[in-house]
Amino acid sequence: MLRPGPFIILFLAWRGLRQYGLSSLVAAFAIALAGGLFLSTWKIKGETQKAFNLYDGGFDAVLGVKGSRIELVLNSVFHMGNGPDKPLSEEQYNVIRDTEGVMEAIPLSVGDNYKGYRIVGTLRELFEKHEWRKGRKYELAAGKWFADNRQEAVVGFYAARKLGIKVGQIIHPYHGLDYAGEDSRHDNEFVVTGIMKPTGTPTDRVIWIPILGALNLPGHDSLGFAPSSVLVKFHPRAYQVRINLPGDYDKRSKELMMPLILKTVGPLFEKFKAFELALAAIAALVAATSAGVILSTLRNAMNEKRREIAILRSLGARRVTVTASILTHAGLITLLGIIGAFALFAVVGSYAATVIREEAGVVIELFSYDPIFLYVPGGMLALGLASGILPAIQAYGSDVANNLTPTS
Repeated sequence: MLRPGPFIILFLAWRGLRQYGLSSLVAAFAIALAGGLFLSTWKIKGETQKAFNLYDGGFDAVLGVKGSRIELVLNSVFHMGNGPDKPLSEEQYNVIRDTEGVMEAIPLSVGDNYKGYRIVGTLRELFEKHEWRKGRKYELAAGKWFADNRQEAVVGFYAARKLGIKVGQIIHPYHGLDYAGEDSRHDNEFVVTGIMKPTGTPTDRVIWIPILGALNLPGHDSLGFAPSSVLVKFHPRAYQVRINLPGDYDKRSKELMMPLILKTVGPLFEKFKAFELALAAIAALVAATSAGVILSTLRNAMNEKRREIAILRSLGARRVTVTASILTHAGLITLLGIIGAFALFAVVGSYAATVIREEAGVVIELFSYDPIFLYVPGGMLALGLASGILPAIQAYGSDVANNLTPTS
């Protein structure tokens, strides 16, 4: 008698998997596609949103000319997108710097690049005194910080690695935020004095120079001290200033605005909600299709193996053995799909993380623990086993005598 042990169940399931290899692989591929798509969408969106929502560079707000609030924040904090249409005046900078309750006011000047990597003019104070995260200041991997009155540069870790820049190297800025070829190169020279340690933030992909040096570049030199924007940090105890000052600029100034960084970045991802839902719908459709393929594969196997199942039953195999082998067959297909889903997620996620770091400068932790890593495989396994229930019931109720008769 064939006892319903795990060995005979696995043997029968594996044999069925090999006999119907092509259809089983198609079903596993569909599961992998659905699971990989869902995992990638969920984690990439979630981790990117977390990286943006939690990063403010250690500042509270940005002062700039009126326009798009999100563009001002992205340009000043994340070093993305276009710069402001118009710079601030020296007087406007002095006012915010001397405002009671303002702890730091760091001017920025943008408008140039070095072979595609943004050049930002600022004060040495940003690196020596400012904490970009509580208790953490910027650090150098090599060299020293630039002097505010010299043609020097400090390069972010990622930019230095991608461009192969070393301490002591001379660089020439290129006009514009995007690299447009050698014809856009300025004659001005800057000596690289330092390479920064990695922070996993947009700072890593920026080349920093003294703001006076940036303002002396062609296209800026006729404006005087005219920063593109100012990063603002309020004193921790200046509650009323933090609450009232941004609103005062918005209401009373015809030229300036002061968006709060985290408040402005938060709604950004709502714009991608429809895209996220569309991908989730596609993943659900593919998952439903994969369930249908599994069901079809197992039912076809049952129709073709009626006599084989009847012989096994006549040799002593119990109904539960045959039924369990059908469900195990479905489980093995699903398991292959789950492995494929994680493989697909690893490929898509790694590529997305590279692109996001290249374009936005933020490092996303795609492979950090998330309950979704349990929910998706669990849901896929339940779906796969559910697809095998009907064929399993069919096998359980099959008539041995009728199915032993050879078909002509």
